[in-house]
Amino acid sequence: MLSIGGVAIAQVAATSRSDEALAQRAAEILRRVRATRQRPKDGWIDRLSEWDAVRWEAAKQ
Repeated sequence: MLSIGGVAIAQVAATSRSDEALAQRAAEILRRVRATRQRPKDGWIDRLSEWDAVRWEAAKQ
């Protein structure tokens, strides 16, 4: 199973380390997941929206 949070964190970490290839790959994965997103059949919380509501940044050194 894909960890949306893991991919989102990997994208930010790759960007902070100037790894453009990995950042673009993570962005493409997130784009594809969001494009196929549907409302939960059980009517419960959409887990992807939890990640969309949070902004994560790499720590400044």
